Amino acid sequence: MFTVDEKLALDVFNNGAASCLNSIIDCKTYHFVRPILRIINAVSSPYSHFDFYEKVITQSFSSKKNPNILISGAADYSWIIKNSPLLRAINKFNNKNIKIKIIDACMTPLIFSLKASKYLNNITVSFETLDIPHKTLNNQKYDMIITDAFLTQFRSKIERLKILKSWREMLSDTGVVITTAQISSGLSTRNSHTTNKFIENTMQLFDSSVFPDSLNINRSEFEKIVLEYATPTKSRVYKSEEELVNEILISGLKIKNIYNNKIYSESSKKTLDYRELVLSIK
Repeated sequence: MFTVDEKLALDVFNNGAASCLNSIIDCKTYHFVRPILRIINAVSSPYSHFDFYEKVITQSFSSKKNPNILISGAADYSWIIKNSPLLRAINKFNNKNIKIKIIDACMTPLIFSLKASKYLNNITVSFETLDIPHKTLNNQKYDMIITDAFLTQFRSKIERLKILKSWREMLSDTGVVITTAQISSGLSTRNSHTTNKFIENTMQLFDSSVFPDSLNINRSEFEKIVLEYATPTKSRVYKSEEELVNEILISGLKIKNIYNNKIYSESSKKTLDYRELVLSIK
């Protein structure tokens, strides 16, 4: 018996590759396999920072009558399922009229977030295809902008600053951006050895999951997909906390809170250093 999350992950894998191919960004090796990798704990996700997100989102909800929420860069549908930190926080405030908008440059996470929302009650979910480093939502303000490790998906400082400035423009005067960013541990983050170890460890996680007997491809074909996922080098972790803080301040956003969190990665077999961030205009 599959959970809702596992059913959606299989649906994304079997049907999401086509929409990734038609994306305005090069994500043909990313979105359609991401939910499976998240479920088997091969990649970081909002669930890696569950306590942080649930606590800060709950605090933000308590001061808003009908909060307007933007998910900026979805990766997959993981925010829009019953036990996500966002939904756990929402369920503490049954009297609120919740509207969630999701933006992403690829239709795959948007389509399946909408599918996931059909399992929910009293929450309105809408979406828009948007390449946020190059475009913003005109004349729309949000009480909460939520996204996980989105900044580190971009190697260019110029693009990261554009994203931060877009968040500032879309944030209400009393709103908050809630996100995370990985900081370098000082070791090389990617080479052939680390890629091979990631693939080996990920396949071990895959083998012990519910997925091997459920996919429409064999193990070796899935391993090739994991290799394709691990090979692109568009992402970049921050060299230091100072670099991260400086970019935020240059953008015009302010840091309300910053927390350190070290997360052990089952796929890389090492501890990763993260900053959990609450940003605002004032």
